[in-house]
Amino acid sequence: MKVNAKKLGEAQALIFVDNNGNQVFKQPDGTFKYANGNTYAGDVHTKVNTQAPQRVDNVGSAIDTTVVNNADGQPKTDATYLEKLETAAKDPVTGTSAVNVSDLKNASDASIAKAVKDATTKGMKFQGNTGDAISKRVRPNLRS
Repeated sequence: MKVNAKKLGEAQALIFVDNNGNQVFKQPDGTFKYANGNTYAGDVHTKVNTQAPQRVDNVGSAIDTTVVNNADGQPKTDATYLEKLETAAKDPVTGTSAVNVSDLKNASDASIAKAVKDATTKGMKFQGNTGDAISKRVRPNLRS
């Protein structure tokens, strides 16, 4: 039985492509080949198999399930979203995962909340005319 790899690839929602966008096919041994049987050994990308850009839905979060460990190696039960994001980014697998809109929103909200907290608890540093550092907490009015 002969399988037409090119026709099979046309029916798939996601396809593998080379650096130039040409379709390649994953082989049972993990290598990639073009439809003509020639081996491809470069970087492989996943592409939505349509001419026009398409939205990909139902992409799970690689950040929400990330486990952050304490200094003693135990899971941190109160890890913040930014700590999970940092840990996920350093992981060789989740660090290259796609993100979804919820991930972006959560990262934005967490970053804003951290900036506000830092500004109100740690204060802001200003440089005086003589080059000295002046540190002030943010209050309704900056006062000495």
